[in-house]
Amino acid sequence: MRSRRNGLTLLELLVVVAILAIVTTVGLPAFGDVLQRTRAQTAMHQLTASIASARLAAIQHRRPLALCPADAAGACVDEPDWSAGWLVFVDADGNDRPDTDADLVRHVQTSGRIAIRSSAGRTRIRVQRDGRSGGSNLSLSLCSEDAEPRLLGRVILNISGRTRSERPTAPTPCPFAPGGAG
Repeated sequence: MRSRRNGLTLLELLVVVAILAIVTTVGLPAFGDVLQRTRAQTAMHQLTASIASARLAAIQHRRPLALCPADAAGACVDEPDWSAGWLVFVDADGNDRPDTDADLVRHVQTSGRIAIRSSAGRTRIRVQRDGRSGGSNLSLSLCSEDAEPRLLGRVILNISGRTRSERPTAPTPCPFAPGGAG
């Protein structure tokens, strides 16, 4: 009587490894794209929520608020790069910076894997006491940081203070150079 052996033959193991390699090769780039779109969507939601909460606080407390791009240390920067995050703060004196810790309403930090720039070099979002945007319209563009950067979405703020989000339906080049001044 022959004994039966449990396990895999070398040929069966090689077939499984080959199939796994093919699935991984095809699936990983698609997974990376899904992950990048999810990060962009999260950043768009964070921006929209920050602007909405600033509007609400400005109306409720009848005080002007502002949002500014922040560096890694949590200080306002005078550049249109919002990629590291942003601050929401009470700006009663109009100097575009939180004067005390009590002025700081929210500090949002991003993953840093999505490039975010504001339009026309605008480095602040001002919210007036009535909730309107102080100044003009603003667009925040979110782009991938690939070798060939592409637009992942935009958050658009109109002069009345209302926001909307949009995502491109077809591959669209990034309107700025991620990683550089924009």
